[in-house]
Amino acid sequence: MKHKYGIKWRLLLYFILFNAIIIGMLWVFQIVFLNDFYKLIKTEELKKYSDTLFKINTSELPEYLKLNEPVSDTGVMVFNIDKNLIAIQEIDRFYFIYNMTAVKINSLYNFAVSSGGVYIDTYIFGDRKNNDSIKPKDEKSGYNKTQGNGEADIIQHNLDIYLNMFEYAPYNDLPDIRMGMFPNIKRGEPLSKYDGVECILYCRASKNSAGDDIFVILTSFIQPVDATAETLTFQLIIITVILIMLSLIMAKVISDRISAPIIALNNSAKTLSSGEFKKYNSGVYKEIDELGDTLQCAAEEISKVDELRKELIANVSHDLRTPLTLISGYSEVMRDIPGENTAENLQIVIDEAKRLNNLVTDMLNISKLENGMDKANKENFSLTELTKEILYRYKKLIDNDGYKIDYEYEGEAIVNADPTKISQVIYNLVNNAINYCGEDKTVIVKQVTAGGFVRLEVIDHGSGIEQSKIPLIWDRYYKVENANMHKRANVGSGLGLSIVKKVLLMHDAKFGVESKLGEGSTFWFEMKME
Repeated sequence: MKHKYGIKWRLLLYFILFNAIIIGMLWVFQIVFLNDFYKLIKTEELKKYSDTLFKINTSELPEYLKLNEPVSDTGVMVFNIDKNLIAIQEIDRFYFIYNMTAVKINSLYNFAVSSGGVYIDTYIFGDRKNNDSIKPKDEKSGYNKTQGNGEADIIQHNLDIYLNMFEYAPYNDLPDIRMGMFPNIKRGEPLSKYDGVECILYCRASKNSAGDDIFVILTSFIQPVDATAETLTFQLIIITVILIMLSLIMAKVISDRISAPIIALNNSAKTLSSGEFKKYNSGVYKEIDELGDTLQCAAEEISKVDELRKELIANVSHDLRTPLTLISGYSEVMRDIPGENTAENLQIVIDEAKRLNNLVTDMLNISKLENGMDKANKENFSLTELTKEILYRYKKLIDNDGYKIDYEYEGEAIVNADPTKISQVIYNLVNNAINYCGEDKTVIVKQVTAGGFVRLEVIDHGSGIEQSKIPLIWDRYYKVENANMHKRANVGSGLGLSIVKKVLLMHDAKFGVESKLGEGSTFWFEMKME
């Protein structure tokens, strides 16, 4: 199935989408939620300020508020449990808050207690029509809502009197019985400039660090952010245009730089089937270079397999042709020449037919093992007795040729395995040793038991194997070039050691070979005893 879009265009699309998300988030947080975040920050400032006040001893609060500048232009009143004012931080623009009646203060206290100790609300400064109470927020504000015009009618009286009667708030004109508490209020400033500004009221009732019950009222302006939002909007429009242009350019550059080596590697990989793959090294991306190395290894393996395939065809053709030629030739001789129909000639035909049968059988066995079609039917049996039986049958075949097989063992070894397949292993190892046993024509089979394992060794005194060649002798198609060292058997299929490897791996058995040039080889495998 051919994909519609390549990696280059997908990278370009993903990069543009990523930048679109970033730009969208900037607009949402900087414009849409700017006012909400500002209110949250302002509320958090008042909360932290109240935390500071609650950590100070009650007797030290008046002096603390007198000596320290107001935090974020915040008005402060602190009451004891009897709602008596014990400390104040005076900001004259909030004088109408300072002049709330005891009833209103008590209402705020009750709201705070019923809300878990903290009551937060907002009101509009100078809004004489709508400030019938501390103006409750809607559901989006996150603040507690008041309950109509009853108890929530907190500052209506003060707003009606002070905001209607005074454009300025001179200290001497404050008509309140607690005016003596405000000796530091400076002569006022025009209050009209604050009309319509939203304010926050933060009330908290709890015990302070000294264990005293106190009630703190904090109030502060929530400065309008409309002008800031307009400025940010203008800036974000410019930033958005710039980011879109830059994102398109960067997306094109990045997609080209990433896709170019992949495209080049893909073009090189297309030549893999023809065996002409040339390693591509981008020198930029580690992963692409590793992929190039992997494809290079694959190309080398494909080349090896192709060579081995050709060798297999040649070897199998030779192995099949030789017995077929002998069978055909001797059969024609016995048919056409009187007196040649002898037992000796018939035995040659039989031997070559067996050799041909063994070759086909070995090829079928190795094919089944490699394809996972042949399973091990495991059972407990005596490896010692199985080896004896195989060697006994083998001796009958080779005694007349002067070969000698010695079997050394101590005690009986019981293993859990497939006896038929283990027989193949022993037969092939012994057959291999006989083919390379050297001038003494002696093969030693040794069984050793130790630590709950049995080890079977097949030893010959032939020419041995080079150390560099040992890992290769288990390969299915391997053929050592030097015929004086270790060549494929003159008798057999040449697949014996490959069958041995597959069967032992199927049984999770350890196996290997130890060899020295001119001294011979020892093939072994090790299995757990039952």
